[in-house]
Amino acid sequence: MSEKNNKRQVVGIALDNKMDKTATIEVERRFPHPVYNKYIVRTKKYYAHDESNECSKGDVVRIEEYKPTSRLKRWIVLNIEKKAE
Repeated sequence: MSEKNNKRQVVGIALDNKMDKTATIEVERRFPHPVYNKYIVRTKKYYAHDESNECSKGDVVRIEEYKPTSRLKRWIVLNIEKKAE
């Protein structure tokens, strides 16, 4: 039997990796304004669990919803899409 995966996945940029096994990820979303039809950019920061500490500042990473690991961490790093230069 196949399991359904209803967890959200988002792609963002790693801002910080100073904490142990934690990365701060900034996710940007763009949507049109309902009246003016100009695109609005909103950003949000997420704390994601990074078990092997392989994230570094500037990496583009994919994160997924996960069970609460600590007070602020509700996401886990799935993979690194693109390494920073």
